[in-house]
Amino acid sequence: MRYKGPDGNAGEVEGGQVAVAVSPVSRGAFSTLDDPATDENEFEALLGSGPVNMTAGVTTLFIHSFDRPGPLTVSVTAQDANSGERFSEDFVIEVEDGGADFLPADLSFGIRPDPVYVQGSGGPTTKSLTVTVTDSGGNPVPNPEADGIGFNNLRLELDAPAGSGARLTGTGTEGSVSGTEIKVRTVNGVANFTLNAGTETGSHRITAKVDRADNNVDNDIQDGLSAETSINVGDGRLFALRLVSPVDDGIVVNPAVANFQTDVEQQLDPDTGEPVPPGPDGTYSYRVTVIATDRQGNPPLSGQPVSFGKVDSPVSAGNPAMFVFSGPDGDPEEGGLLFTVEDPADGFLNDPTGPSEVVEAGD
Repeated sequence: MRYKGPDGNAGEVEGGQVAVAVSPVSRGAFSTLDDPATDENEFEALLGSGPVNMTAGVTTLFIHSFDRPGPLTVSVTAQDANSGERFSEDFVIEVEDGGADFLPADLSFGIRPDPVYVQGSGGPTTKSLTVTVTDSGGNPVPNPEADGIGFNNLRLELDAPAGSGARLTGTGTEGSVSGTEIKVRTVNGVANFTLNAGTETGSHRITAKVDRADNNVDNDIQDGLSAETSINVGDGRLFALRLVSPVDDGIVVNPAVANFQTDVEQQLDPDTGEPVPPGPDGTYSYRVTVIATDRQGNPPLSGQPVSFGKVDSPVSAGNPAMFVFSGPDGDPEEGGLLFTVEDPADGFLNDPTGPSEVVEAGD
């Protein structure tokens, strides 16, 4: 855009800015040139109205169309810096149909990482999910309604373990719906629904279906499009432990006295860069993390103890020594002390009455 003064040369506007607005904002917005002096990229900041800098009578606008066709009016107002006179100009941009066909072309689930557990476990038994429906242009499908009458455009099906009583809940044209198969409607292309866990653990498969023919599932599905996801419902009982050794900062130097107070500054090891306390005692600590899960891989519920111990005998000869009750095909007895190995490694003790120490609970 250019602003010229009465003499035909580049004019000067009050404050070095002009006011810009677009209408309706459902069809588009505007942005400006990026200012390298700021962290934000002004080109990506879409505005419905606001001031725009003008230099030497020139300013640049970028008009961005949305997913609704029709006329988009751009209004510009400037005040002359010398005379104080105000000038306004409008121009219309026609946003053409064709880039968006408004019919479903893609489905995607939105799933939060929060775990979900069976009824009576003491943990959360519901999980919120979303399904986003877009057309071939990547635009959200329009809200499902015609002539003022709404309809459902998304069908959700739940395949849960037999007898679990799990169900889905959502909102359809007639209000709240619940069951293993429900019909819901999207708002701005997004449908929110909830998985309500039952009494059985395991994988719960959810299938979302739309109709590419007319974005309507109330009148049967003529040209179906579907997507699936699975949610693991656990019982929250501690089932498995995995020891994880950290990669960085795993070994630390121990001080001779805890909370040792001194004016001596902490030193850094020249080779590793790790901190060395002012009063080291010549020993080290090795941090180990234990990751606990239930049978479905969910975090176990709080309050379940994990005992730590060590096994130091019997060990094999050699360096490094290995605990002799070990093997690649070892099979520990559930709830017992028997450890069976079909192909024992060298040094494995075959006589179960020989060792003076056995693996006990907590080891």
